[in-house]
Amino acid sequence: MQKLVFGTDGIRGRVGVFPFTLPALQWLGSALGYWMIERYGKNNRRVKVLLAGDTRESVEPIKKIIIEKLKQFPIDVIDAGVIPTPAVLMLIKNDSSFSCGIMISASHNPYYDNGIKLFDREVGKLTPCDEQRICELFSLYENKEEVDRYEEKGSYLRWPESSQCYVDAILKLVPKNLGVGLKIVIDCANGATYQVAKEIFKALGVEVIVLHDTPNGMNINEGCGALHAEKLQAAVLNENATIGFAFDGDGDRIVMVNARGEVKDGDDVLAVLLDLKEYKAEPVVVGTVMSNSGFDVHLQDCKKKLVRTPVGDKYVVAKLDELDLLLGGEPSGHIILKNYLPSGDGILVAVKVLQSLQESKKWELNHFMKYPQLTISVPVAVKHDLENEPYAGILRSYDAKIDSGRILVRYSGTEPLLRVMVEGIDVAVTKNIAYELAQDLQQALNR
Repeated sequence: MQKLVFGTDGIRGRVGVFPFTLPALQWLGSALGYWMIERYGKNNRRVKVLLAGDTRESVEPIKKIIIEKLKQFPIDVIDAGVIPTPAVLMLIKNDSSFSCGIMISASHNPYYDNGIKLFDREVGKLTPCDEQRICELFSLYENKEEVDRYEEKGSYLRWPESSQCYVDAILKLVPKNLGVGLKIVIDCANGATYQVAKEIFKALGVEVIVLHDTPNGMNINEGCGALHAEKLQAAVLNENATIGFAFDGDGDRIVMVNARGEVKDGDDVLAVLLDLKEYKAEPVVVGTVMSNSGFDVHLQDCKKKLVRTPVGDKYVVAKLDELDLLLGGEPSGHIILKNYLPSGDGILVAVKVLQSLQESKKWELNHFMKYPQLTISVPVAVKHDLENEPYAGILRSYDAKIDSGRILVRYSGTEPLLRVMVEGIDVAVTKNIAYELAQDLQQALNR
C-alpha cells in the first residue's frame, strides 16, 4: 500500500501514477467526502464545496471522479469551471454558504502533472491536522475498511458566473480607472488566468497586450508564464509597454518586467507594495529562506525587519498570523496580502502593484540592489537525508569556501528535485560554487 502525502501545496504528482490513478482518486474522493461531513457537517449543516480547475487536459477526468465520490455524501458540489486557484478561496470567503473549496491544478508544473489543493473558508489552506485526517481516511478506503454510509446523497451544479464574480470582487479592491494611460503586457501561461486577467485589466482602463491565452490542455506553462519570462521581456520592449506581469498556470504567483525588460521577482514586488499606504506602517515583512539578502538590507534601511520562514506560502501565512502582520511572500512570486486573502493571488497583487506605482511613480522597479544569487535544480530519484554522509561533508566543504554569503540546499516539496541556492557578493565566485556544489551533490545522490 502506498501512502498519501501532502506536499508544501496540496497533493501533486504525475497523472497515471499514484495518487493520480483511478483507484487512488476514488479513495481520495471518498476520504474528502467523509472528512467534509466530519469537519463541516455538525448540527445537520448541509456541506457545500466549490470545485474548480486549471486548463490541463486531465482536470475534467479527475474532477469527474471526485464529484462522483462526493455525491455519495450529503454534499452540494458547485463547479466553477476554469478559474485561478485564489479565485476559489476568494469566492468561498465571500459566500458564507460554502464550507470549503477544491482546486485541481499542479500550479507551475507541466501539463502531465496535476494536483489537488484544498481550502477552508475561514483559514485558507488546510492545517496539518486536517491533512493528517484526510490521509488517515484515505488509508481506510484504500484498505476497504467499513466506514459510515449516508442515505442522503449530494448534488451537483455548474456555476458559469463564477469567473465574473471573481472579476467583480477584484475590481472592488482598487480605484476605478486605475490603469488609464498605461500600456501593459500580461502572460497568462495558457493557464487559469487566461480569461479573467484581461477582463480585469481592461475594466481598469489599461491598454493590455495578452500573451499565451490560448490553452489546449497541453500547453500550460510550456515555455511561458512566471517561470519563463523571456517572451514577456521581449513583448514589453517591442510594445514599448509600461510594465509586464507573468502569472503561473493556476494564477497564484506573479513575476514583473519593467520597461527596460528587466525581470523582477517576489522580493521586488514586496518592496513596491511597501509604498502603499496600507502597508507602509508594517514593522515586519515575512519572507522565506530564499529571500535575497539585498532585500533584507533594504528593509533595515527602511527601519523594518525581515522574518524568514521555510519555503512555501503556507509557512508565510502561518508567520503572518502568528505576528499579526499583513504582508509577506516568496521570491518565486507567491505574495500574501493578508488583509485580502490568506493565499497568493497573482492578479490581485498585479493590480495592487499598479496602484502603488501610480502613487509612487517608481516605475523603474529598482527599489534595492540584490546580492548575486543562483539557484540550480538537480533531479533526484530518492530524497536522501542531507544531514547524513557523504552529503553533509560535501556541504561543509562548500560552506568553508564562501566567506560573505549563504548556501541553502533543500528538496522541492512538489517535484523530485534538489534546489541548490548560493548567494554571495562576488558574481563569479557565487556562480562557480553553485555549479560545482550542484554537480557534486548530484553525483553523490545518484550513486
